[in-house]
Amino acid sequence: MAKFISIDEQLKKAKNFLSKGDVIEAENCFQSILNKYPKNIRALEGLKTIRQNSSHAEVNFNQCVKKLIEYYNARQYSELILFGEKVALQFPEKVIIKNIIGAGYTALNQFSNAINHYKAALKLEPKNAEVLNNLGLTFKAIGDFKKANECFENSISIKPNFAEAFNNMALSLKEERKFEKAIVSLEKAIVLKNNYAEAYYNLGNVYNLLGELEKSINMFTRAIDIKSDYFDAYNNLGAVYNLKKDYDKAYQNIQKAISLNPNNADAYNNLGTSALNLNKEDEAIAHYNKAISIDPKLIIAYSNLCGLFEKSNNLKEFENILEKTKELKLDQFGEIKFHEAQLLSRKKDFERSILLLKSIDDNEISEKTKTNKYGLLGKDFDKVQNYKEAFKCFQKTNELVKVGVEYKQFKPTIYQEEILELINSYSKAKKNSWINYPQKLNFQPVFLVGFPRSGTTLLDTILSSHSNIITLEEKPMVAMVKMHLNKIARIENLMNLSEREVIKLRDVYHQELIKHTNIKKIKNKILIDKLPLSIIDIGLILRLFPNAKFVLSLRHPLDCILSCFMQTFNLNNAMANFIDLKTTAQLYSNSMKLFDIYCKVFEIKYHIVKYEDLIHSLKNEAISLLKFLDLSWQDNMAKYRELALNKKINTPSYNQVTEKIYTRASGRWKNYEKELEFIVPEIKFWIDKWKYKF
Repeated sequence: MAKFISIDEQLKKAKNFLSKGDVIEAENCFQSILNKYPKNIRALEGLKTIRQNSSHAEVNFNQCVKKLIEYYNARQYSELILFGEKVALQFPEKVIIKNIIGAGYTALNQFSNAINHYKAALKLEPKNAEVLNNLGLTFKAIGDFKKANECFENSISIKPNFAEAFNNMALSLKEERKFEKAIVSLEKAIVLKNNYAEAYYNLGNVYNLLGELEKSINMFTRAIDIKSDYFDAYNNLGAVYNLKKDYDKAYQNIQKAISLNPNNADAYNNLGTSALNLNKEDEAIAHYNKAISIDPKLIIAYSNLCGLFEKSNNLKEFENILEKTKELKLDQFGEIKFHEAQLLSRKKDFERSILLLKSIDDNEISEKTKTNKYGLLGKDFDKVQNYKEAFKCFQKTNELVKVGVEYKQFKPTIYQEEILELINSYSKAKKNSWINYPQKLNFQPVFLVGFPRSGTTLLDTILSSHSNIITLEEKPMVAMVKMHLNKIARIENLMNLSEREVIKLRDVYHQELIKHTNIKKIKNKILIDKLPLSIIDIGLILRLFPNAKFVLSLRHPLDCILSCFMQTFNLNNAMANFIDLKTTAQLYSNSMKLFDIYCKVFEIKYHIVKYEDLIHSLKNEAISLLKFLDLSWQDNMAKYRELALNKKINTPSYNQVTEKIYTRASGRWKNYEKELEFIVPEIKFWIDKWKYKF
């Protein structure tokens, strides 16, 4: 049954709309009458009057455009399209109407409809720069960057001062990884529009992808200077500071972002990462959970929680998070699959872990997870004795690290050159002849040195279970001293230090130390400063602490080098050497050569612990070491694994020291003898020196 149309009611509505200047709605009322009563005189006359009155039509058109824009700004895209289609019937020749409708469809991800409307607009006006720009954005959204760039270029050729088109073209070029061209386009946008905050922000993102973090920071800062409430700029600035390892600034900027937009899940996830980097683990967990409460399907937050619990050996919570992702049907995503494989590997179900890892599409996971995927896959293959595939995975992992943003921040050659300069300096010296200035310490510093992956974490964990020993794992006390020295610690540079300068450097060490431990707890105790590559800083350490003792941790050189190659480290100039077997071998050889030279120049108090001896006879080796430290064995030391389970370990060995002592890592190099044979000439001397075999 047809709906009853009240002629009087529709006429009254039309009159009311006309009084408000809303001509199109008045037209709709007259038309609804004529649809039912085609010969109605009053409706025909009303419609005729409207169409004869051009000024009314113009007013109506402007009001319609205004209303469409209001819908767009209010994100009422469906309402925009519904109203826009009516307006388009009234003004079929008006390009702007089709352009705005196209924008509405784009916002709803209905791209084919959007493209049709933009093309209809261009059919009416082929050289409309704004429509071409919008069409370009739509092609960009569907990943057709070639057509997108053509649209932007055409738009710019019509309107050469169109800053927004230059900006948008840069975004398309960025997606194609044509970063240099994107920078040129953004710089043009900024020349045309000096205070273009969005262009500065986009430049910051491009420089970030290029690994030029200082430039990235400058661009984000410039965007914020122009637009003080720029949430995205603060959030991304914090992320860049995380990459630069300036965690305090990262934390501050992301907090600022959250103050501007307190309901943004991504920002809370980033804040969680910053808190974790500042060793605020409980706070990090809270922030990740907050992100999930805002967006229950934020995969990266679940992934970060899984990573946190796995690294802290809290496998129960790790499993709980994975169960939650299954309930939400998020376990189909690659990021979550990776963590499921991690858990399987921790449970020693290596075959299932391998199958799951191989099922993950690399294109659907982050670069970081992709790197971790191949690292875990390599270790799983190693465990099932498929060494050929394992080595391929380790190579793939390091290739991914090398092309990553983080690697670009570091120069491994700088670290090698520093060692060579120290070798050159100390090899010319005879016995040390500098004056040792008195030191007043209420603790005894012992430096646990060697080479990464030589068993220092296991040794550190065992020692930390002794009541008279405090251990600090890889804290930057010596690094801060080197920074304040502000020159390479050549013997001539150290010899020229005054007593005041030495005391000042000791204070730097002390000030950094109290950031990481309660100074009262180490009074009258032995402090183990564990940082393997402090082996190259022995000269500097002895200048500050003449009575310092050293524990040299050794492991078969080939096992050390292979293990470094197998690991994914937090990068710096030193660790960046480990992505290549040759540079790792060079670093090993040069480090040990420098240690040998130090032993000739100084009367070093040191004790050697071999990893292989430690895992075969823990108590005997520990007793021997304790005697060197003037301590006795405590039965509690045999329970070091229980301590490790409750201790946050910040090295790649975090999941190994909690296991029972095993010997499978001893002599692992034999399984990769063919792959390692080319580095043997570099380290053969040290294999013989430390009484190992090849």
